[in-house]
Amino acid sequence: MPVELPLDHLAELWPEKFRGTRVGALLHPASISAKLEHASRILERHNGDLFHLSAFFGPQHGFLGQTQDNMVEWKSYQHPRLHIPVYSLYGEHREPTAEMLKNLDVLLIDLQDVGARCYTFIWTMYLCMRACEKARVEIVVLDRPNPINGVTSEGPLLDPDYKSFVGLHPIPVRHGKTIGELAEQFRDQAFPECRLSILPMKNWERQMWFALRLPGVFFRENYFQPTFHKFAGELCGGAQMHVTDRNAFQPFQTGVEIIRALRRLYPKQFAWKQPPYEYEWKRLPIEVLIGGPIESLFGT
Repeated sequence: MPVELPLDHLAELWPEKFRGTRVGALLHPASISAKLEHASRILERHNGDLFHLSAFFGPQHGFLGQTQDNMVEWKSYQHPRLHIPVYSLYGEHREPTAEMLKNLDVLLIDLQDVGARCYTFIWTMYLCMRACEKARVEIVVLDRPNPINGVTSEGPLLDPDYKSFVGLHPIPVRHGKTIGELAEQFRDQAFPECRLSILPMKNWERQMWFALRLPGVFFRENYFQPTFHKFAGELCGGAQMHVTDRNAFQPFQTGVEIIRALRRLYPKQFAWKQPPYEYEWKRLPIEVLIGGPIESLFGT
């Protein structure tokens, strides 16, 4: 049976004692449902029903995944559609401030970890637990699978003298736990007064490895911020492709259809890259790549 995420059963799993509360949510681009829908959209649908959505928080690389490189900080801003704050926890602050938490009753955390100590998302959760313990804000963690199984652990425990933002608590390099299990460990060993609730998965077994078994190809909204070349330093919107059936997927035709869509959507901004390309000085690079005139695929 497939693993079922708590995000896909929120109405069923949301604790009755938290109905109607003011909720903030710590999310990143991998906070998605089984249908690859981002958690922010799902939370928005439950806004006013299960809870009152009051703020978003984002870790390293940004709420939208726009700051890709190491040590590239980002600033808090207002969500353009919901008009609620999106607080950066990888900028001036790594830990939520009392000001950020003062209008919240619950902080929901839905982050996909990779199973390794050096990923900073679990340490953002750790610092949120510390701040929420002080502020007496409840924490609800939506559990997710450890993609490299929950059986194997490797490497030494963190030496406390070497604490950093890629290691704030003594766990192995490969820790073998889900993010919910890590939250419970952090509460038990570091934050005993933290008010923690874990919303469980269904059908996950410790020996499982991540595998994607969906038909077709799927496009989902994504964002990035180039560090060089065109649009360097600017927030750019696009789509991430999930190839889910290698036999059915047609990469060349998909590329052609993407270009056709871009020409149709942005006729004034669209332009073909000009020569030279691979020492061809006359023909357009796209013509060199397709091996013929652009009219053969894209019309005039």
